[in-house]
Amino acid sequence: MVAFGRDAQIERLPASDVKSGDISVDVDRTGTNLEAALRLGTALAPSDSRRRVVLISDGRQTINDATSVAQQAAEQGVPIDVVVIDPRTDQGAATVGIDAPDHVELGESLRLRASIEAEKDAPATVRLWNGSELVEERDVDLVAGANQVTFDTTADGLGAARYRVEVEVEGDTQRQNDAFSTVIQVTGAESVLLVEDKAGEAGWLSSALAAGGVDATVVSTEGIPPLDELSGYASIVLVDVPEAALSATQVDALDTAVRQLGVGMMTVGGGRSYGVGGYLGSDLETMLPVISDITDESRHQPVAQVFAIDTSESMGACHCAEGGIADSRLPMGATKTGIAAAAAFDSIEAMYPSDEVGIIGFGTRGDWLLDLQSSPDPDVVTEALGTIRPVGNTNLIAGLRAAVDGVLTSKSEIRHVVLFTDGFTEQLNYRLLEQSAANALEQGVTVSVIGTGEGAFDELADVAAAGGGRYYPGANLTEIPQLMVQETMLASRNFIQEGSFLPTITSRRAVVDDLTEAPPLAGYVATTARPTAQTMLAVGEESDPLLATWRYGLGRVSSWMSDADGGWTTAWSAWQPSADLWTRMVRDTFPTVSQDGAIRTSFDGDDMVVSVERTEAWEDGLPGTLSVTAPDGTVSEVPLERTSARAYTARVPAASQGVFAVGARIGTDTADAIELSKAVSRSYGVEYRPAPADAAMMDRLSALSGGRGQITPDQAFDTDGTTVGKKLWSIRPWLLLLAVLLWPLAVAVSRLRRRVATVGRPATVSATARSGAGQRSLRSLAVRAVAPVKRALRRSSRKAEQPAEGVSTASPGSRQAGDRSGSDASASTGSVAGSSQSPDGFGHDSRGSRPAPSGRGDSTGGDDFRQQVADAVRDVPEAPAKAQTVDSLLAGKKQRSADRDNK
Repeated sequence: MVAFGRDAQIERLPASDVKSGDISVDVDRTGTNLEAALRLGTALAPSDSRRRVVLISDGRQTINDATSVAQQAAEQGVPIDVVVIDPRTDQGAATVGIDAPDHVELGESLRLRASIEAEKDAPATVRLWNGSELVEERDVDLVAGANQVTFDTTADGLGAARYRVEVEVEGDTQRQNDAFSTVIQVTGAESVLLVEDKAGEAGWLSSALAAGGVDATVVSTEGIPPLDELSGYASIVLVDVPEAALSATQVDALDTAVRQLGVGMMTVGGGRSYGVGGYLGSDLETMLPVISDITDESRHQPVAQVFAIDTSESMGACHCAEGGIADSRLPMGATKTGIAAAAAFDSIEAMYPSDEVGIIGFGTRGDWLLDLQSSPDPDVVTEALGTIRPVGNTNLIAGLRAAVDGVLTSKSEIRHVVLFTDGFTEQLNYRLLEQSAANALEQGVTVSVIGTGEGAFDELADVAAAGGGRYYPGANLTEIPQLMVQETMLASRNFIQEGSFLPTITSRRAVVDDLTEAPPLAGYVATTARPTAQTMLAVGEESDPLLATWRYGLGRVSSWMSDADGGWTTAWSAWQPSADLWTRMVRDTFPTVSQDGAIRTSFDGDDMVVSVERTEAWEDGLPGTLSVTAPDGTVSEVPLERTSARAYTARVPAASQGVFAVGARIGTDTADAIELSKAVSRSYGVEYRPAPADAAMMDRLSALSGGRGQITPDQAFDTDGTTVGKKLWSIRPWLLLLAVLLWPLAVAVSRLRRRVATVGRPATVSATARSGAGQRSLRSLAVRAVAPVKRALRRSSRKAEQPAEGVSTASPGSRQAGDRSGSDASASTGSVAGSSQSPDGFGHDSRGSRPAPSGRGDSTGGDDFRQQVADAVRDVPEAPAKAQTVDSLLAGKKQRSADRDNK
C-alpha cells in the first residue's frame, strides 16, 4: 500500500495478510503527485506474481505528469486499474478569486468583487480585511455553485495594500481555501519619512524637499514607526544613519516595506554610513545597490595593526553598565577577555592578506601573544588568543608602548594600534597614557580605543583623540566584535575620500539626464556598485559610485555616497538647482504606475506564469528580465522570452503561499527602459481549489498501462488481465560450487596432457630440462612420462647385444668417436647400406622391403622392441600433431642407452 499527496510513502509492503487501518505515514497533503505514486507502486509489485496496481484518487494531479509512468507499467506487464473518488463533500465554501484593479490613487474609491464557490445552499459570513484591519463584515446567503460578493471601499494608505476576503460557513472542514488575497498598489500623495541619527542632520534636506512639493516628516532612529505606518510613505530616507543605530526589528520592517509593499528607500552618506557605519555584511546592506567596501585591492594601502588587549583581573568579569559596575555577565558566562578575543579573530579575518597583524596581552606588563606577521594561519591565531587569562593589575602604559614599539618595526604605509580595555587604572596614569598616544602619532602610529562602557569614559576618549584614532564606548559588549571589525576596516581601507571632486553622468535615467553642470564635492564615502545596479553619477579618479539605484522586490532603493547637511556638499547647498535635484532623486524611489505595459500572472501547479504585455508592439531586439521575490525573501531572476509582438513571458517556481513581488524590465540600462512591478498573492495551492474529479485522466492512465479502467472493490484482487509472474534464480552459487568440485579433475587432466606432450617431444623436454633450475618441475613431469619407454629400451638393448646379420659393426675407434660425437654419429654407423629414410624414421631398401630399424639391434629384436613400445604407449589418447614418430624416438633412446652401458 502506497499513500501519496505531494510525495509518496510506503504504508505497507506486499503481504498475504492485509490489515485495514488508518494511514500512518506522514504525507504532504498540499498536492497530488500521481507520477510518484505509480512509480513507487509499480516498483513494489513482486515480479514473480500476477501484478496489478489499483489507483484510488480523484485524478486531479497538481504536480508532474503520470503519463510516462503508465506507459512504462505497460512495458513491465503491470496494468493499472483505477477507482475514481469525488472530492470532499464537506468543504462548505471557498473563496476562489478577487477581481480588483492593480493600481489606484490615494483616496480613490475602489470596488472588490469576490468569487465564492459553495457546495450547497447555506448562510455564510463574508469579511473584507485590509492587512490586519477589518474593513467590513457581511452576512449572505450562498447558493450551490458560483457566488459573487462585492465590496466598495477607499484606498487610504500609500504603498501595497493587501486586501483579503474570507468566507465562513458552518460545518466547513476544509478551511485552507476559505480566504483569498490580492494586492493593490496605492499611489498619490508624496509623503516622505526622513530618519536622522543626530538632530538637525536632515534639516536642509527636509527644506529642499518641501521646496519641491514633497511633504517630509523627520524622525530619529528611535522614532521609526512600525510596518503598518511605514507602508503609508512613498519613500523612506536614512540620513547618515549607522547600522548599529537600527534594531533588528526596524531593519526587518524596512525590508518588508520596500520588498513586499513597494515603498521606496534612499540612503544618504556621511561620516557614519556605509563602510564607516558598519553596513558591510549587514541585513541593511543587502537592500542597497552598493557594497560598503572597496573591493579593488589595488587601491589598498598595506596596514600594520596591533591589537593590545587588557588581560588584567578586572577583565574577567562583565561590567556592562556605563559609569558603574554591574554584577551581571553576558549569556553563557562570556567575559570581557573572551569577547575581546572573539572580536580580534573576526577583525583579523577582515584584513587583506598583505596586511600585518600582531596581538599583545597586557596586565602588569605587555607580552606578545602573536608576533607581527602577514596572513597568520587561523589555527595560529586561535592558539594565541586561547592563551589569554585575566590576571594581574592594569598597566595601560606598558601595553600601549609595547604595541607601538612593535608596529614601528613594520614598513607598511599605515601603522595602527587598537587598545581594548575596561579602563580600571589609577587616574594619574591617563595623563601619561595620553602623552604616549600623542608621541605615537608623531611617529606615524595612530591609536584607537575600544572601551567596555565603564570606568574612565572621558579619559579613554581623550587618549583616542591624542592618538589620532577613534573611541568606541562599547556600552553593550555584544557590539564589541562589530566595533572592532569596523575599526579594522577603517584603518585598512581609505573609505573617506576628501578633496575636490566633480561628478560624472554615467546614465540616461531621467533623474540626471538633463543635468549639465554641478559644483564640486568636498568628499564622499567610497563604495562598490553591485553588478545589477545602475550607477547614475560617478566621482573620483577611480569612478566610484556617487548615486546608484536598483529595484529591490517591489520597491526601488537609491544610495547617495556624499552627505546632505552641508559638510561635503557646502557648494551644492548654495547651488540653486540642488533642491530640484534632491527632489528628483527622492521621487525616483516612489512607487510608480507605468502606463506603457502591464504584468499578468497565473499559477500552473507550483509555477507562476508571468506575461508582460502592452497594447503596442515592443521594439525588436529589446532584452527582458524578470525578478520575482518569494514570501521568504528568495529572489529568482530569469530572462523574459519574446513570445509575440506585444508580449514577453517567463515561468518561475512559486510553490509557497504569500505575497510575491514581481518586477519586470524591458530594455537596456537607459532611460528608455520600461520597468513594471506588481504584487501577486497566492492564498493557497491548486490542491485546495474546488473542482470535480478528473475521471478522464484516470481512464487515460489505465488505458496506457493496459488496465481495465474503473473497477469495483471486488475486482481488485481477481486475476483478469494479469500475466503469470516470473521469478529469476541466481545460478552463481551453483556455478561456484561446480567450479570447486571440478578443480581437482582439471588439474589431473592438465598433468596428463603434459605427460603426453612430453612423450611426443623428448628432445623438447630435454632442452627444457637443461634450461636450469627454473624448469625443474617440468623436467620431473617429462621423466615420469617417458619412464615406460626407458624400460622398454633397456629390455630391447639387452636382447640386441649381438649385431644382426648383414649389418657392419663399428670398430673400437669409431665407437670412441661415436661416444664423442653423440647419438647422431651412432645412428649413422648403424644405418643400412643402399637404404633410404622414410618420413616415419624407418629405412626402406630399393626393393621396397622393410629392413631393420635404423640404429642399434637386429630386425628380430627390433620387432619385439617395437611391440613393447606400442604396448607401453597404446593408452595415450592422442599424440600432438608435431610429435616425433615412435620409431624415430626409439632409435634415439636405444643409442643413448648403449652409450650409458659403455660408460
